[in-house]
Amino acid sequence: MKGLMLRAEWKPKEGYQLTDAEKKRKLSYRGNMVWKNPTWSVESGIPVPEPGPKEVLIKVAACGVCGSDVHMLKKSDDGYIFFAGECGFPVIIGHEFSGKIVKMGEEITKFQIGDMVTAEECQWCGECTPCRYGYFNQCENLDQLGFDSPNNGADAEYVVVHEKFCWSLNSLKNSYKDEKDILEAGALIEPTSVAYHGMFIVAGGFKPGGHVVVFGTGPIGLASIALAKTSGAAQIIAFEPHKTRRDLAKKMGADYVFDPIKEKKLPNELVSEITNGTGVAMAVEAAGAFSQTFPEMEKCLGVAGKIVITGMAPETPKIDPMIYQRKFGSLYGTLGHSGHGDFPNVINLMASGRIDMTTAITSRYSLDDAVEAVLQAGKGSEAKVLVKL
Repeated sequence: MKGLMLRAEWKPKEGYQLTDAEKKRKLSYRGNMVWKNPTWSVESGIPVPEPGPKEVLIKVAACGVCGSDVHMLKKSDDGYIFFAGECGFPVIIGHEFSGKIVKMGEEITKFQIGDMVTAEECQWCGECTPCRYGYFNQCENLDQLGFDSPNNGADAEYVVVHEKFCWSLNSLKNSYKDEKDILEAGALIEPTSVAYHGMFIVAGGFKPGGHVVVFGTGPIGLASIALAKTSGAAQIIAFEPHKTRRDLAKKMGADYVFDPIKEKKLPNELVSEITNGTGVAMAVEAAGAFSQTFPEMEKCLGVAGKIVITGMAPETPKIDPMIYQRKFGSLYGTLGHSGHGDFPNVINLMASGRIDMTTAITSRYSLDDAVEAVLQAGKGSEAKVLVKL
């Protein structure tokens, strides 16, 4: 089969202290500190994976390009990958996907051949202490589909996934009559679940009638807008420098959308005017531009306001503790989408027509052009780029 394979050199930076788990598993929890000189190409002749007793073989229909994919292919000036999260190479990348089950292990009970499914990228063990507490995204033995060698991802013709991480897409027939549309929507469940988990599970949501501001309207930011809209936000305000993404933010439900580069007023000043000085109940960082967004988000907060960090970047922002103390504010870091009904609840919202994330799709590429798809997504002017098979 074909797959978009990424390779890199294991070369920890001087001063970076590898943990025992990193050494044992040959992966890094801070990829930009360990992996150097990435190379990538669509390789052929890769063996089709064989499902184990509790696994399914999925013929991939669509796979979204994530910002993490872009950052794994991107090099910093020192030659290290730009991606600051967990990764191990070589690996076939891609983790936002949908497809059809074409082969199953003998112990499968939840699915049938031909079922349309998607799957969790965060693959938890269920046995470590965080998992036993219900914190699956913080699993001590976490494997990430498309991140950790040899857990190959879905920028390929086929992918193998354990049954417990798969979710049926059959209910999407209620909203999408065409199978192609169902499978495209299915590839958007993972990024939407990332936004859902951060906003409603980690941060505990906001009261209907509260105002919400979103910084960055890529796929996660657009999902945050759609979720805020259907959850009863009064005014949804978005900041985004790229016109295509600003236009999509409006379509997804934002009431006000600004280009922070061209506006004469600062974002917090605009938010104050729109909210009559009360500020926001929730601010979502989906830009991964902490040095620019943090000072503005903090000043946007209303009393008991919440900041949710879904964006990722290697930089370390400064925070103003006094703002949180004075405003009774909260700052939430979020990573992943597993547990707490994230996937099934997002599927339910799509099936009921409450949200339609297919609006965010701006480009489609073949698997042969998957490298171009990732590079195009990295330009920042697109929203969701899909690799179609």
